[in-house]
Parts: sequence; structure tokens; C-alpha cells
Amino acid sequence: MKKRKVLSILAGLLVAVLAVGMLAACGASSIGGGEKEKTEAAETTGVAGKHFTFKITAQEGGADIAVVEDATFDGEMFGDYLKQYKDCAWEDSEYGIFVKGFCGVENDDSQQLWWQLFVDGESATVGADMIELTDGAVYEYVYTLGYDW
Repeated sequence: MKKRKVLSILAGLLVAVLAVGMLAACGASSIGGGEKEKTEAAETTGVAGKHFTFKITAQEGGADIAVVEDATFDGEMFGDYLKQYKDCAWEDSEYGIFVKGFCGVENDDSQQLWWQLFVDGESATVGADMIELTDGAVYEYVYTLGYDW
């Protein structure tokens, strides 16, 4: 009986450790702290900034990422937000910011896997550098299979 209780406690601890590890893996917070906390702080202190939702979704190519954040940023362009987002791999190109990946999952030309940007559910027609941040908007990167342009 005592052995069974010890095993139950150990199983519970293992589940707790795994849950904490999953939260810490990617996107549990960004930019040095939870975005929800920053949004609430901005509302109570009157700090200016755009309030929006940022999503990162990947289910192709063996990746499994689902991040949804309430974000606040004091810039004007979505590209500037991405440049300081800790889980975004990017580089400057002649066309502006080029997103290479999120959370360690990068574009893979050999399999036609790439990060596609959507704004309010519509595929973006310009790069992130040219997209103005808007209060209440939803910006989402989806790891997409196939080039259909």
C-alpha cells in the first residue's frame, strides 16, 4: 500500500515537470515576460502601444507548435515587432525582413515548407515590414506545405 502511494506521488511529480517543460519550450512568453501581463500593465499605467493577437502555428513537417499571445508593442510596423520577438529567426533582405523560422522550426525549401503570414485570417500580400500594427488585429504565421504562387 505504501509502495503504491509513493508511485502515485512520483507519477504526479513527473507530470508536473513535463507540463512546466512544455510551457517553457516555445512561446510561453516572449520579449522577457508574458504578453498578457504587459497588456494589463499598459492598461493600468496608460502606456501607449498597439494591442493585438500574435499566433504561431505549425503542424507540417513533423513540427507541432501552437502559440497564441495577447501582445502589446509600442512600434508602428509588424516587422519591427518580429525583429525583437525572441523565438523568431529572421534576416534583412533587399525586400525587408525575411522570416526564416519560429521556435527552431525553419523554412525547408527541399520540402516546400515555409512560414506563411496571415493578417486577420487573410494571406498577407506584402512583407511584415510593410504591415502596420493595428489595435485588435490578429497576425499569424502558419508553417505551410507547398508553394502555390
